[in-house]
Amino acid sequence: QDHIRKLIEQEDLETVYKEFEYESDILTRYFLECGIYPDDYMTYIPENCFTRGVAEGSYVVSGTVKSIGRWAFSACPKLVEVVIPNSVTKIAGHAFHSCGLQSLVVPKSITVIEESAFRFCHDLKSVTFNNNVLTVEEDAFSSCAKDSILVVNFSGTKQQFRSITKGAFKDTYYIAHCIDGDIVKRRK
Repeated sequence: QDHIRKLIEQEDLETVYKEFEYESDILTRYFLECGIYPDDYMTYIPENCFTRGVAEGSYVVSGTVKSIGRWAFSACPKLVEVVIPNSVTKIAGHAFHSCGLQSLVVPKSITVIEESAFRFCHDLKSVTFNNNVLTVEEDAFSSCAKDSILVVNFSGTKQQFRSITKGAFKDTYYIAHCIDGDIVKRRK
């Protein structure tokens, strides 16, 4: 383990992950087996880093991370909770696609949630975010809360919610609690 830590400290871990591209989940599995959390050494979580079931249970993203990459945690059905620190400003497309997340608190630092970031999170029951989020892209929360209602707690107005979430909740039945009332959307 000490040898691995020295190697990580000598090398730019972000560059190493770029070299692994679509197999970065294999590299992550190896690091985790050694007791090393790769995001402790990076400012972003690379594409495919924890994908294909690498992340399970609850995962706390390191406070050094500023963005979560595309497909970073996708296809992790046993990932039920993720704690995102206030250092993160962006969640890239498909980052948590098809995860087992049950609830989500989006920190105030997040300004962009890209396309399909939480799509097909069938177990997702609640999302809390505020009006600091400037954009929630197309399909970001589509097909969530499969057999129930997704409860969205939003600290802005109904108009603000509608303006930043156009097309973000397709095929998702939700109730959004805003400061000036509720919005109910049924599946089409």
